[in-house]
Amino acid sequence: MRPEIGRGGLTVGHLLWRMGHLFSGKKYWTADDSRNMVCRTYGDLLAMSAQYAAVLTQAAPQPGACIATLAWNHDRHLGVILATSAVGDVVVPLNPRSSVEHLHHVLAKVPISVLVFDADLADLAHSLRAHAGGEMTLLRSGAAAPDCDCPGLDELATSQPTSFDWPMLDENRPMLVSYTSGTTGMPKGVVYSHRSQMLHAMMALGVDTLGVCEADVVLPAAAFFHANSQGLPYAALLAGASMVLPGRRAGDGPFLAELVESYKVTCFGAVPTVVHRVAEVLRSAGTPTPLAGTRMISGGSAVDRALVDRVADLGGQMIQVWGMTETSPIAAVSRPRGWLDPESSRHSQSAQGVPVAGVEFELRDLETQEPVEWNGRSTGELNCRGPWIINDYLWGDWQGESHDWLGTGDVASIDESGYMRIVDRLKDLVKSGGEWIATRRLEEAILQVDGVVECAVVGIPHPEWGERPVAYVVARECADVDSLGARIRSALVGSVPKFWLPDDVRVLDRLPRTPNEKIDKMALRRAMDVPPADQAAGSAAGRPEGAARP
Repeated sequence: MRPEIGRGGLTVGHLLWRMGHLFSGKKYWTADDSRNMVCRTYGDLLAMSAQYAAVLTQAAPQPGACIATLAWNHDRHLGVILATSAVGDVVVPLNPRSSVEHLHHVLAKVPISVLVFDADLADLAHSLRAHAGGEMTLLRSGAAAPDCDCPGLDELATSQPTSFDWPMLDENRPMLVSYTSGTTGMPKGVVYSHRSQMLHAMMALGVDTLGVCEADVVLPAAAFFHANSQGLPYAALLAGASMVLPGRRAGDGPFLAELVESYKVTCFGAVPTVVHRVAEVLRSAGTPTPLAGTRMISGGSAVDRALVDRVADLGGQMIQVWGMTETSPIAAVSRPRGWLDPESSRHSQSAQGVPVAGVEFELRDLETQEPVEWNGRSTGELNCRGPWIINDYLWGDWQGESHDWLGTGDVASIDESGYMRIVDRLKDLVKSGGEWIATRRLEEAILQVDGVVECAVVGIPHPEWGERPVAYVVARECADVDSLGARIRSALVGSVPKFWLPDDVRVLDRLPRTPNEKIDKMALRRAMDVPPADQAAGSAAGRPEGAARP
């Protein structure tokens, strides 16, 4: 008879065990109600989680209850997430920056029993309860709010014991529902299991992935409601790394730069927009190599070559990751391979990466769905599968008949070394005169032009060509804005096909953002004007090669 193994299971309860037995004295820092940074230990966090578990199980006694959160990146929020999932209930982190329409859509899909909210989000919490019919229980996290008579989670917790009899759970049990950002429609629900999240956390400890270790100081600046902040909190707790939790100011460049320097952060996770803000602040401060020893882990959108170089100039290491809410979230990490020469290694950092251990990639032709060769030139839709990658959505929003592979909606190439590069999102490709234009490649080229800080290329409807590309850019303060458009077009000539050249270059003070700090291309498209018919012919640059003249 074969002996049984693995009875403990891969669950959040294991994180709590490690916090209590191995790292109870380890320090972390968190923003408090007054936005000051305070020092606590993982023993404190474990005790807080135990007290929260007692309160939440009383408020929602039914097994498998859904506990929603409306909160920022601080330890009270993390304590609620740990407590809820460790008792066998399901956490539903809501995005306070989402539209009311999107939040109402989530509430219509998930039966929320309790909503834990930060005091400064009291008005939104009350409006959500009213929309849901007033049946959910509201619990305030942190300090009391004016005109808010809801019971306080922390006040109720003070009378509870600082230990809890955590149950033994099935590792395949749901622990969290993460919603997509809704950039292509209504948000879709993605269920994370204990097993998927613990496997993902173990992946993040690998030296060829994120390399999270006990000696690290981890600053997760991506929001907890954004795919679990790239899974960094779980990886940090598993390894025993210290954390710096910035609270509401997780997107504040000057504040985050101050935290990086003050707490000697070695592992910083954020979307490229936030990394750029931090790098700009540190660069302007004039301190030599302020990011020495710091790994800047960034995903959510493409990391351009200029940002890779800027982080390197500051002494840091840029590690680009790729993933989606549906991939829980990291499926690829870009690190230089041992056989690459220095220039190829540098070039590899702007790739979206190679699939991490446990994840498999496949490219499929956009028309035939046949497999596409990995040669670095041929492109197709990226498909992936793995133990933390979903094969269905919460409410059956899956498209396609096969559930074996996740069709990501990203058009990519993969080279012989396994480096994957996103060419574009399927929804962002511009089809002009029957020819495809990859907006991602245009953006990468435009970002190399001196004076350009950010760029987004979108397609505008055109009465003759179907669509034409328009570039929106943000310029440096010192840039010659008047000549920027001409310099961009000049730089593109010869580097991209002639018909790819943008019909217009528009300079903005800032680009619109989604709640997750991604560039909101839908907003840019909605703001566009369609050219009148008498301007349809446009310039020679606007005509696909080989197209007939009017």
